[in-house]
Amino acid sequence: MDDIDLVGVKILRTSAGRLDAPNLGSFSKTVSEAIDGGARHILLDLASVRTADSAFIGFLFDLYRVISRLSGRVSVINLSAELEALVCMTGLFNFVRVFSEEDLALQYLAVPSKLSSNGTEEEEEES
Repeated sequence: MDDIDLVGVKILRTSAGRLDAPNLGSFSKTVSEAIDGGARHILLDLASVRTADSAFIGFLFDLYRVISRLSGRVSVINLSAELEALVCMTGLFNFVRVFSEEDLALQYLAVPSKLSSNGTEEEEEES
């Protein structure tokens, strides 16, 4: 894998089995704190989440709007079959990228590094 710069990328995991209106608040707060702390690209690991409701879908659309204003990206990994169907039915896949593996998501979110293989900064060639 090429060198990648993970500055501004935040991976957020939740242990909640259900993301719905009653328990979405703490997860939403964690995401907001990450953005306030400088995260511009968000990767949500939803491995423990089995179900969600319309509040979660609204949360993802709002997150996309906030992050896209910051020129960032939102991705998710480890979706249950129910969540994957929900993402497809709502059209969220047009805004939020879904990946099967964390490494692939991080490659999508990361900024290509200007470091050479020996760790020194490469000079840009003038054309």
